[in-house]
Amino acid sequence: MNAALTLSCDIGKKPSCEAFGIPRSSFYRFHSPKKHIGLSRTGSPLSLNSDEQQTVLCRSEDGR
Repeated sequence: MNAALTLSCDIGKKPSCEAFGIPRSSFYRFHSPKKHIGLSRTGSPLSLNSDEQQTVLCRSEDGR
């Protein structure tokens, strides 16, 4: 992959990838790794709080 990068400086990315048989998508993905932001997921604003969840569970078990 590094050889393709070195050659791409002289002849361009497309011809370099074709010469080495590397898909251009892999070339770009390899040289631009994902940056993990690390955002935590928040709960839905419509979700039940713990007291409401317990009430629902108790009522659903009563019907059995």
